[in-house]
Amino acid sequence: MVSTDVERADEFLQFCMYLWSSPIVAVFSIFLLYRLVGWSALVAVAALSTTLPLNALVMRRMMRLRRRLETTTDARVKATNEFFSGIRIAKFMAWEPRFIASIEAKRDIELQYLKGVQVCRVLTSFINDATPPVMIAVVLLLYHLLGHELTPEIVFPAISLLAIIRMPFMMIPTVFTSAVQFLVSMARISAFLDCENSPRSVMDIRSYNTAQRASAGSWCEMAAVFENTDITALVPVKLPRLTRASLSLTARLMRRFCCCDACRPEKKGQSPAQFHEPQQPPPNSPTTPTTTGSNNINEKKRRAKEVLAEDRFELLPKNILRAVSIEIPKGKLTVIIGPTGSGKTTLFAGLLGEYEVTHGRVWATRSIAYVPQQPWIMNATLRENVLFFAPEDPKRLQETVRACQLESDLKLLAGGMQTEIGEKGINLSGGQKARVSLARAVYADRELYLLDDPLSALDAHVGERIVADVLLGQLACRTRILATHQLQVLSRADYVVLMGDGAVRFAGRREEFMGSPVYKEVVAQDARQQQHQEKEVREEEGDGVLDGAPVLDNGAPPGAGSPGRAKGAMMTSEEKAVGSVLWSTYVTYFRACGGVSVVVIVLIIFFLPR
Repeated sequence: MVSTDVERADEFLQFCMYLWSSPIVAVFSIFLLYRLVGWSALVAVAALSTTLPLNALVMRRMMRLRRRLETTTDARVKATNEFFSGIRIAKFMAWEPRFIASIEAKRDIELQYLKGVQVCRVLTSFINDATPPVMIAVVLLLYHLLGHELTPEIVFPAISLLAIIRMPFMMIPTVFTSAVQFLVSMARISAFLDCENSPRSVMDIRSYNTAQRASAGSWCEMAAVFENTDITALVPVKLPRLTRASLSLTARLMRRFCCCDACRPEKKGQSPAQFHEPQQPPPNSPTTPTTTGSNNINEKKRRAKEVLAEDRFELLPKNILRAVSIEIPKGKLTVIIGPTGSGKTTLFAGLLGEYEVTHGRVWATRSIAYVPQQPWIMNATLRENVLFFAPEDPKRLQETVRACQLESDLKLLAGGMQTEIGEKGINLSGGQKARVSLARAVYADRELYLLDDPLSALDAHVGERIVADVLLGQLACRTRILATHQLQVLSRADYVVLMGDGAVRFAGRREEFMGSPVYKEVVAQDARQQQHQEKEVREEEGDGVLDGAPVLDNGAPPGAGSPGRAKGAMMTSEEKAVGSVLWSTYVTYFRACGGVSVVVIVLIIFFLPR
């Protein structure tokens, strides 16, 4: 809507003046031409009127091709981005040919649509450029055949008037097309702006605390509350695809029980196999491609159809959290545990308002800092990643860096806090990314902290220091909700929530949890998992710098770097060629245009009118 509809509205404002100026110019020009050449002027009007529907047909065709081109371009760009995003896995698994084949197939279809768009543009230019000379010639010829003499006083004013008439007839279709698009776009924008504001799924916790004090007289404030809450999400479900065997069975059943003409091949004199199966040309028929070029084209088309034959999905509602009732006390450490997929991350998403609450109510404070399970690192310096556009307080920044165990990393990194971090934190280890994300949240200084398993990417001793210095230190007076699989953190918790299969199995104080049978069950299950897991050394999820070396530039020692690169920076000065364009560049361009023959034809067409 922002990129398309608003642009169309701006486009119409540039052309709207032609709505009143073009008809006036056309009427006066036709009147003056009629006074000059008489009834011969009607030929010009008829010729220009004929070009209007032709241009409309070509423009309509070009718009359809343009929409298909945009869809295909999006698919190609998406496939390219997916390839480069997972380039490491693609290299490891030697999947480059498959990715490249998929991208090339989408590119082939994109080029077909692009070729169609260019053909439409050529036709439009041909009609607009060829009409004036033909129109001038026909008008003057008819004027001469009617017995009038062609004099400079007649010819040159007639040519000028015909050129003036041409512009309104060219602009009127464009203006009306732009006006229609403008009305459609404004209707879409108005419908969007007239929509009612969706109610917030998360209410302010202050209203809940006020109501509790008024009704029960309780002065124990809460930071977040779930009250018999159901959270529903639309989950994509893959639709079944019919196989050839199921299609054959369906065809046999239709022939047996259906009475329509289409399923009774005896009326057509065909066998059932001939009627229901596509006819394939014989091997030596003229329609069968025999040349290598034809085979390559057909192979590309077949491959493109296979690539673009994406699976179809249906969005169905699913309760991902059911009957959740939790009260998170303010200023306490709440630990959420549970197996993978039990709903811990969904619980955080519900507090953030990212899911629709279909039943019950949710309250939370408006001041929240969220540390996701997959840290988000932006392409900026380490300092900018921690500050995250907040005003800098040197003392608080230093305390945050120390508490999040980043001081040792700053000594290793070439530029310290000014070290540039690559896209998605490519030059940081998993533990470093987790601690940078945690430092960003700590520096933000919020009332409620949602920590989605940040300890899983840290070594045991680093995790212990994070718990002591951050959760129990710098954030001791804040409300902290920690989702984790590490049961040793339970001894530091004030409140424990046990999730299981999208529901709350236990919610209460730590002492109550450790004295319940559920705790023994959780400990036993954790012990069984520990026995079945093999001890693996974390290569990328450790706490050291990538590959254990204090480097950023492909193994270069600190301070060393390529020319033009600042210390700790990843971006270098742009390299560009200086001087004249090489002849090899022109040769490559001519070959891409179609070779010598195409270039010669274009040059002949260009110089022939001269």
